[in-house]
Amino acid sequence: MSKTREWNKYAVGEPSKRSNWTNSDCCPLETVHHICHLNDAFRMLEDGKIRSSLIWDESRLNNTRTCVSWLSPNHWPNGSLYGNVEFHFKWRDLVEGKNFFWVEAIEKYNPTAFRILITDEDAVGDLEPYPVKDGDGPVFFDRGADKWFWNGDLTGEFMFDEDIPLRLSTSVGFCKHHPSICRKDGASCPDLDLRGDVAGERLIAKSIAHRAIRSSSRMRKLFMSGDELNDDVERCVKNLLYRISKAPTDGKIRVGDAAALPLATAILDRLSRESSLDALTELFLDSSELELAVRKRMSKTFEIAVEDFPSSADDY
Repeated sequence: MSKTREWNKYAVGEPSKRSNWTNSDCCPLETVHHICHLNDAFRMLEDGKIRSSLIWDESRLNNTRTCVSWLSPNHWPNGSLYGNVEFHFKWRDLVEGKNFFWVEAIEKYNPTAFRILITDEDAVGDLEPYPVKDGDGPVFFDRGADKWFWNGDLTGEFMFDEDIPLRLSTSVGFCKHHPSICRKDGASCPDLDLRGDVAGERLIAKSIAHRAIRSSSRMRKLFMSGDELNDDVERCVKNLLYRISKAPTDGKIRVGDAAALPLATAILDRLSRESSLDALTELFLDSSELELAVRKRMSKTFEIAVEDFPSSADDY
C-alpha cells in the first residue's frame, strides 16, 4: 500500500470533456506571473531580473537561508495582496529540466496555499521530491497529452531557488491591489486599493523618464505585442496623454525646439510621482505642441513612429 502524502488531499481533478468549459480543480497550467509593487517593479526593470530573497513568513524553509523567487498562476478578483505589477512567464520555459520538491500546504490561507520548490538541485535538505507525473497532487504533467494542469481551487505558490531573468518574461501587465491586505507592508502600504491602470501609468512614465526601458533595452519587449504596445500598456499610455492634453499651456516652446524633449522627460517623471505639471506644461505654446512632444519622447522609447503612436484623441 502506497504511503499517503500531504499533497494527496489537494490533487487535481479530471479535465473537462466540454470544449467551452474548464473544471476549476483541473486548470491548464500554461502561464505564471510574479506580482510586485511599483518601486520593486521599477528596480527589476533596471536590474533585468527578479532577485531571489530570503523567505520571511511561516514557511518551513524560513530558517534555512534559502533564497527564492515567487511565481503563481492565480488571479484575484478582489485585488492582489502583493502589488499592482505582473511579470508574465510561460510555465514550460521556466520548468524545463527542473526538479520539483514539496514544501508545504498553508491551510490558514483562504484558499489553502500549496508550495512547491523548483530547482536544478537533485536534493534539497529534507524536502521530499514531488512527482509531477503521478497526478496525485495539485500540479500534474500529463505526459501522454503533453499538458500541465493545476488545482485552481487552491493558491499555487511556486518557489524558484534562483534569480529569474526578465528576458524570459513574455509581458508586463497591471492589476488592482487588494483594498485592505498587503503581504509586504500591511496596513501601511501606500498602494492599497490602487487601480491597475493607475499603477501602470506611473510605472510607464517613470521607466521612460529614468531610462529603465529604452529603445536598445530588452525590457522594451515586455510592454509590446509584436511591433505595437500591448493592450494594458496602450490603455495606460492613452490615459497619460489625455491627462497631459488637459494641462495648461501659455508659453513659446514647440515640439521642434531643443528644450521640448527634455521637458517631456521631466513631465513624465512628474506624472510618475503624481506631482504638479503646470510649471513645465505652461512653457509650451499650446496643448497640441505639448502632447506631440510627449508622444515623440514615448514613441522613441518603444521604437514606434510618432505618427503611429497612440494619442489622447484615439478611441479606447
